Order: sequence, then structure tokens, then C-alpha cells
Amino acid sequence: MKAVHSRRILWMTVAAGLMIACGRSEQTAKLQEAPDARNNPALMGVSTKRFDTIKMQARLPPDRMPWSDDYWPTYRGGISFRWQTSRIAGIDYQRYRYPLLSEQEVFGVPQGALDQLSPAEKYDLLMGDFSFSLTRFEQGKAIRAMQASGSVIPFWVGLCHGWAAASYMEPQPGEVASLLSPDGLLLNFYASDIKALLTKHYADARVRTNFVGGRCDSQVVRRDLRGRVLNPECRDTNPATLHLVLEDYIGRRQKSFILDVDEQVQVWNQPVVGYQFSYGNLRPLQAEASYGYAAPGTSQLVDVLLKLDYILEAASSRRPSMPNVVSRSYQYTLELDRDGMIVGGEWLSQIHPDFIWELTRVPDSTSDGGLSYQVIKHLLGLSRGEALLEAFPH
Repeated sequence: MKAVHSRRILWMTVAAGLMIACGRSEQTAKLQEAPDARNNPALMGVSTKRFDTIKMQARLPPDRMPWSDDYWPTYRGGISFRWQTSRIAGIDYQRYRYPLLSEQEVFGVPQGALDQLSPAEKYDLLMGDFSFSLTRFEQGKAIRAMQASGSVIPFWVGLCHGWAAASYMEPQPGEVASLLSPDGLLLNFYASDIKALLTKHYADARVRTNFVGGRCDSQVVRRDLRGRVLNPECRDTNPATLHLVLEDYIGRRQKSFILDVDEQVQVWNQPVVGYQFSYGNLRPLQAEASYGYAAPGTSQLVDVLLKLDYILEAASSRRPSMPNVVSRSYQYTLELDRDGMIVGGEWLSQIHPDFIWELTRVPDSTSDGGLSYQVIKHLLGLSRGEALLEAFPH
């Protein structure tokens, strides 16, 4: 459990209706501070609501669970990584580079070796591109990242934003999609080959997003004597907003969304799949003189222990894999008005989510990276037994 404020918190489950108190709104806070504009839950299409109407727990059903896969880190060359044959050995990108095959060499490669090419190489061959444009671009990302950073490529930089979005927007691929290229090559795209292409396409697609919170890029997060973050952008997603979005998306819509799970400089986009709330220490605002940051109209405070479930990345595989579900706990205080409406919140946990986002629609055209959604969707359908063509239609 992460560190919290020193006062003791008694956790309990609260029955509906218990949390609403009578009386006038207390305005004793030293600083009246509501969630700022970038933390408005309306940015995710969510409205505030009465505290006692919130579902205490929810989880996505199996048919709506996102899938796990690699985040295809930049230091390994993105989706040019030959995941079936290359050994993962440190973060030196030079260790993952390989000479590209010539057109003549391609036709001399045994089928087993052809099956073990990277997702990028297979896509290039499917498109009849013997110059390997996609593969070269992906390999070049590592070089460009090194030039930009001037040092080692951070291990966490990759395509996790594309994976997180694709994993809940698209169904999990089946075991294999086998089809002929225009040049007569039999190409077998396994589950993680297809996931890699979906991940790359979603990472590069230009699609509007709904976004809440602020990204903290500070190496050192400044705090006051009470432990409260001073940098406004590093206060991250307001807990009241997260509370409302969780209940609306997971509890009612049964739809995932994406969360950067902590406020560090590193960004880890994870699809959310479930939550459980426990409540404690319901009290009037005036009973806690040290609480100095309540939103205007706050009448009551209540502490929350959140158990959050989300999907973690996993090693690539030829076959479909079970979602890698992990949990993390956060603690925060919710601020309620006299009618029990949620009006704000403050983090108690030192570690808390950075930002929330979702795509507004499927990116169903050619992405900036040059990948055709129609081609990838055909592979996906073929792997799931939903397409009947053995050769890609040109």
C-alpha cells in the first residue's frame, strides 16, 4: 500500500442513502478549489451524480475484455522485431537490427523461416513491397530516437498507446491467418503478428480522442508540507473525475477506457477492466479544519479506497492469450455538496493516475504509418474464421 496522510482511515462499505446529510453547505476551506477545466468529466461524456447512486463495483464481461500483447518498444525496432527468433538482450537497439532480405533471397527462404519474420516484414511482403518500406521505417525509429535523446532509448518508449486502444476496440485475433501474397508467397500471420499490425495502425492513426487530466513531465514533483503536489499539471486526474468515469464506463456502459496508471515521467497506457470502491470516515467538512482544498459548495468529505483492475502487456505469442489482468490500489477523498453530489476530490495516495483517454471511433482508413486498416481487418477476420478468401483481394 502506498503512503497516505497520517490520520487513521477506517474502511467500510456504505449503504445507499447513508451518505446524504442535511444542513447548510459549509465553506470553511482555506482555498476553494474545484477540479480544473481539463478534469471536467464532461470531457469523457460523463456527468456528476449523487454519491449514493454510484455502483460499488463492476467488471467487464469476458466478451468485452481487452487483449494483452507486447508494447513493441522502440529500442527493439517496434514491429520490425522478430519476436519468434530474437532473444531479448538489453536495450541497445543495435542488438535487434538485422539485414533485410533481397527479393531473390525471399523466394529461397524455407516456409518455417518465412513464418518467423517480423510483423512488419510479413506486411511488406503481403503488399508486394520488396524494398521493405514499413520494416525500414520501424528499424529507423530506434536510430531517430537515439539521435533525439542523445543517449540510451528509454525502455518504456514504444507503442503502448496503440496497443491499449486496439486491445479494447478490436476483438482478439485467432491463431493464424494464412493467405497468398500477390507474388505467390504463403504468409502465415499469427495472433501477435496481427496484434502488432493493429497496434501500429492505432498508434499512427489520426482520430479524435476524449482526454481528461494532465501529463506530468517533471522529473521532480514538488510538494507542500502536507504532501500535496504543487505543480498543477502533476496533480493529474482529479479523483472525483476518475470515480465518475469508472462507474459510468465500466459499471454502466461496460466499456473500457485507457489510463496512465501513475504520475511518473514514464507513460504506461493501460485498458481499464474493473473497479471496487470501499468508503470510510464520512464527516462534515467543518469537522476537519486541516482540509484546505475543498471545491466550492463542499459540505461533506468521505475517504475512498479504490481497487482498480487493468490489462497489462504480455509476451508475444502465436496463439490467442488470456488477458493479463493486474490490480492496483489508490486512496483519495471525495468532496460532496449538501445534496450528496460529487463536486471534487483530493488524492491521499502518493502514486495516482496521470490521465484518462479514449478514441472516439475506429480508425478505419490508412494511417500515417501507411498501414491499410482494410488489409489488417481482413487478416483479423481470416484468423477468426470470419473471412473466406485465401488471397488478399487487390
